[in-house]
Amino acid sequence: MYLLTGAPALSEEVSAGAIAISLCLAATLALLSAIDIQIQRLPDILTLPLAVVGILVTSVGSWEQALWHVAAAVLGFLMLYGISQFYRYFRNKDGLGLGDAKLLAASGAWLGIVGLPSTLLISSVSAVTGALLAKLIGIDVTRETRIPFGPFISFGLWFVWLYGPLV
Repeated sequence: MYLLTGAPALSEEVSAGAIAISLCLAATLALLSAIDIQIQRLPDILTLPLAVVGILVTSVGSWEQALWHVAAAVLGFLMLYGISQFYRYFRNKDGLGLGDAKLLAASGAWLGIVGLPSTLLISSVSAVTGALLAKLIGIDVTRETRIPFGPFISFGLWFVWLYGPLV
């Protein structure tokens, strides 16, 4: 469900239920972002239920749809888990936490496989843009600077939830 562009279309009324679900998603993403900025952790107590709720909300009673969203969640997790292991192998230190991978899994649960590439692209571009802007205003950003990625994944998820995949 892409709230503003998919079903329902812009010309149709968005149901109160869709708005309520979207507001709960937004509130959870905002909370996760605030926590990640504060302590650089994405707690399982929020990311895992977010994934389960995403599967339930988007499956609409269809087992086939539920299986596709479970597959998307697993793929989302494996994408960032694989990147984190690759980084760890070559740099001998962690670059991404498993919380980021779990949040991308939740993205897959909410958006399906089609939404994952757009979410990851938007997340990555916004993170690089944020780092460049920080550098421009005089904040020291180096290869060693820890930047919480959760807020950027949250932004990507929210954008794709509202407007759909980029392609």
